[in-house]
Amino acid sequence: MTFDDILFGLILCGIGLAGACFRSEYLLLRQLRARERRYQRAMRELHLNRVSSQADEAKRATYRP
Repeated sequence: MTFDDILFGLILCGIGLAGACFRSEYLLLRQLRARERRYQRAMRELHLNRVSSQADEAKRATYRP
């Protein structure tokens, strides 16, 4: 084994580690985005329920048979 072979191996290992790091960051970012979408969906649902219940109360308050 020559010095050139060792340097070439180190370069390949560095490229492999960088690829693994990028992959893990990408997967983490996907998980964070999915969590944020779930949170926004839940907030939207709560908001719609609140608005619809307020509208129902307003209709009941103004209803005169």
